Amino acid sequence: MIRAINTYAVPVIRYSAGIVEWTKVEQQSLDRKTRKLLTLHGALHPRSDVDRLYIPRDEGGRDLTNIEDMVEQEKLTLRDYIEHKKDKLIEAVQQSGEHKRKIATEATAAEYKKVKHRERYNGWKEKALHGHYLQTLPQETDPVQTFSWLAKGNLKLSTEALLVAAQDQALNTKAHAKNILKNTRDGQCRLCGQHEETVSHIVAGCPILANAKYMERHNEVAKKVHWSLCKKYNIETTQQWWKHKPDDVTENDEVKILWDFSIRTDNKIQANKPDLVVVDKANKTLLIIDVACPLDINIGNKERDKILKYQDLKTELQRLWKLKGKVVPVVVGAQSCYKKP
Repeated sequence: MIRAINTYAVPVIRYSAGIVEWTKVEQQSLDRKTRKLLTLHGALHPRSDVDRLYIPRDEGGRDLTNIEDMVEQEKLTLRDYIEHKKDKLIEAVQQSGEHKRKIATEATAAEYKKVKHRERYNGWKEKALHGHYLQTLPQETDPVQTFSWLAKGNLKLSTEALLVAAQDQALNTKAHAKNILKNTRDGQCRLCGQHEETVSHIVAGCPILANAKYMERHNEVAKKVHWSLCKKYNIETTQQWWKHKPDDVTENDEVKILWDFSIRTDNKIQANKPDLVVVDKANKTLLIIDVACPLDINIGNKERDKILKYQDLKTELQRLWKLKGKVVPVVVGAQSCYKKP
């Protein structure tokens, strides 16, 4: 829908910008009406950050064209075109100075666009509530992977709006009602009653959800990894990864994949049941893969914990199976953060 708005609706204004006198009030009114329609149709959470809506998707925004910014850019583009065009009729316009009227900046359209983008991005990031997600992302975050779910644009608008609102800390949690809306004194989690009910607590910190919803999420990530391995090693599986049902042992001439399998060893090993063990028969290599979905701020620590946890198992299997081993942690932030490889 947002791509359609940018492609079919915005050009109606764009073609007339610099020719028709669109006032600031009219431009701002169009932006407000667009946001209102998106909200009415479930495509924008009413408390989501406005600046983020106009930021490119690969940077965490939703890439809607802002009418006010677009009109100003078109005016600057038209001004620069007239300034440099060699034509008798256009020279008359140059001499009249009409192409510079009501343009307050000497910047080019590209420079203006860059400045507005920086202002919006910093405006989003510096907000105490809406910018919390950006502020807490670890330095090792891979921004391309972290926001790939937005860049691909393959989610329902309502789902995308909900996830963006969760990252913006804009969901109607009890902590939000207590600290932001000020309409209650009770901010404790309605499930566990032990901690404040924030978005972070709901997605990765509630003990009541730990053995149910968190485990389900963990298994879905592990299942996607298993499905991808089956595709890589030409093992027959479903076309859609979410329909895939991993077997305890999956094997062909190239590979053996163990799923949630307790591995017996000569020496007693406490951590002997990783999510996946991949034995590449041709290359004589061994991968111990374990999945985690912690709070985004903890992805670095969790990755190091996973590597350390399975070192004894890796050493023992290398000795027993005569293979070169490696521990591969698959750590995805509960709110989509990915660590750089």
